[in-house]
Amino acid sequence: MGEKIRDLGPIRIGSSELMIELNEGGNSREGRLIHIQNRHFRYLLKEKYFLQLASTVMRSKCEMDYYKKSKLAGLNDKILPSVCFDDSAEKETAVYMSHLLDSAEIPYRLVELQKEIITFIVHNGSYKSFLALIGSARDLKKQEHLYSKRYGYNYLYKMRPFELYLKDNVYIEFFFQLPCKSLTPDTWMPLHRSIQERIWNMNTKNEAGQPVIDVLDYIIFRLCRSVFEREAFTQYDVELMQNNKALIDSAECRELLSEVFFNYTDKLIEHIMNDEYTQIIPSFYSFDGY
Repeated sequence: MGEKIRDLGPIRIGSSELMIELNEGGNSREGRLIHIQNRHFRYLLKEKYFLQLASTVMRSKCEMDYYKKSKLAGLNDKILPSVCFDDSAEKETAVYMSHLLDSAEIPYRLVELQKEIITFIVHNGSYKSFLALIGSARDLKKQEHLYSKRYGYNYLYKMRPFELYLKDNVYIEFFFQLPCKSLTPDTWMPLHRSIQERIWNMNTKNEAGQPVIDVLDYIIFRLCRSVFEREAFTQYDVELMQNNKALIDSAECRELLSEVFFNYTDKLIEHIMNDEYTQIIPSFYSFDGY
């Protein structure tokens, strides 16, 4: 390898600090070389490839800054009214669906009951069994989900699209992984694996004896919907957070939230502790401490 010319400057990736070093190439055809290194690690690449990489990173940063500024301009700074939860008609349909899933021994969790719509999550590994079961239930009519691929939505990391069925004027929505809307428009992705695994490791049940997602998983789900999908908090979400502040401030919650919100996690929890719900969305889009 050629001789060192000079240090170009330090960079930080996660918790690691590295130096970018410019070196002479080993021969004239090779050109100058870049070392990205610390005392434990060295990555070598040609100068032209480093410049391509650096320009791509800079462009990505500029595009993200532009996206965040454009989002800030149109944000709603009000708490939205709550929808109706736990309606009796939905409870009856939820019990019917639970009995159907139990009969086929398909692992599931009830996520939530809203007026005219029930949301379940079914274990992704049981998808074939789920399809066979739904196909045999004549009183369930398949519907086109508003977030389906037909309407232009994409699903990342091999995530299964949501499915929607209708029974007695009640919609039944199915997830196969707990979802989070991406910052990329019209795109969904699964939450981190640690959150997905936790759903099936917890054995929480409601008053009707139905398996439900644990309150911590539900809080993360509602936070993601508020920040990434709705871009506003409802009164229901505010009350959910206020009633579970100690849990949200726990080490386990911080660890799980950091898989979604990264370095913004501490600021997010600080806003929740201070009941600053109208500040969370603009604070998130203006945060640049990554």
